[in-house]
Amino acid sequence: MNIKELLSQIDKIIPFNRSEKWDNSGLIIGNDEMIVSNICLTLDITPEVIDQATASDCNVIITHHPLIFDPINAIDTSTFVGASIKKTLNNNIAVITLHTNWDKSGLNNALASALNLNNIRTLQPNKNEEDRIGVVGELSQTENPGNFLKIVKDAWNLSHVIFHEAKSKKVFSRVALCGGAGSGLWIDAFYENADVYITSEVKRHHRLAALYKGLSIIEIDHYEMESFSLISLKELLENVIDTNILIINPSTKIRVLTR
Repeated sequence: MNIKELLSQIDKIIPFNRSEKWDNSGLIIGNDEMIVSNICLTLDITPEVIDQATASDCNVIITHHPLIFDPINAIDTSTFVGASIKKTLNNNIAVITLHTNWDKSGLNNALASALNLNNIRTLQPNKNEEDRIGVVGELSQTENPGNFLKIVKDAWNLSHVIFHEAKSKKVFSRVALCGGAGSGLWIDAFYENADVYITSEVKRHHRLAALYKGLSIIEIDHYEMESFSLISLKELLENVIDTNILIINPSTKIRVLTR
């Protein structure tokens, strides 16, 4: 299988045309005639990931977050992006990104399924169902905030969560979520009558507006939240790709300081 055939197989289950216009998904580094050996799957590409991929005989890295996101006019190898580009080229490694097309094709459903939500549907009611980013669903039974925080932490294997509590919500039954930096979608969660919204990188003015409207927010570390979906992504890819796929993520130590 070469890169072109690999991209074709991926496109069947995670269509590249579902990527947002501002996104940079697809083949980022490499050429489509290169023969694929093993594949490394990771959330972010770093020099450490490239080293591990090389040691594992992986010549393709599939990453969720694009290494090259904003347009660049020069490759400065003293920068993180430049050094990473240089290292992939030196090791003859191709880089493929599945970003917002994976968000829409499975990441948020994987997160919702782990919470055992029912009736999972699009979070953005004014958009086509096929263009979903976040999702909303129902709990099998109502949960008080304390119990639900433990459910989330355990289900996604999190080191910590940050809870912004709307005092008017004593129990949760409808849950909305968006993997990654989905702060601005709190309004869609509110219009879907969610009791709580789960996402990463919550902006202060979004938090204050949501709490004022009675919507509680659970804020999750971006890396930890989306890393959970890599297992589901690996299983999907294994169904259409006949090669070894290895999940490699650089070790991250998240320290939560308390008073």
